[in-house]
Amino acid sequence: MNPRSLLVVFCLAAGAFAQQMPSPAFEAPVASTGGSLGMLGLGGRISWIQRPLDDPRLWVDAHAILRPLPRLFVEGSWGKASKTLRGSGPDTTFSETRWDVAVGIVLLQGSASGYVPAVWRKVSQRHSWLGDAGWTEIGTGAGALVPVKEWLSLQTETLWMTPLDPHRDVQAGQGRETDGSHLEFSLSFVAFIK
Repeated sequence: MNPRSLLVVFCLAAGAFAQQMPSPAFEAPVASTGGSLGMLGLGGRISWIQRPLDDPRLWVDAHAILRPLPRLFVEGSWGKASKTLRGSGPDTTFSETRWDVAVGIVLLQGSASGYVPAVWRKVSQRHSWLGDAGWTEIGTGAGALVPVKEWLSLQTETLWMTPLDPHRDVQAGQGRETDGSHLEFSLSFVAFIK
């Protein structure tokens, strides 16, 4: 089983487990915890990405949130996708890695938190025939962090991401550059650790 499948299974299992958790230790009102205030959250994120001239893609990241203040949190994620094409002609391998760092400013505080994220992302690609490419993107949007249990939250974000400069993208083909912004929707399960 590949790492992407394991993350998806983990996210779904965490959600199902949270729905069946009977222990009264986790039944405290969300308001008393401040929406996981001062905690570290770890989980997985599934993103739907619509890049210019590409079919929509699903992306799975490892995801972490640190919430030290009531109206501010920091999140980071890492993901890697790769594929190998075999058959007629030489084998071709392609991989893409991305690192995200974001700061979320909470605007709506209640049983759920509504926030505006500011995102910085580093993307790098490797292709066995076309070489390497890399670029930086920034973005913003809207998000919500909804507690399922005291220790588990569901997070959703809608982002508009923009590259800082026109850049080479090996998926666009040899000698071509792209500068297009794109839309992303993401869904995460985050388990908070005290």
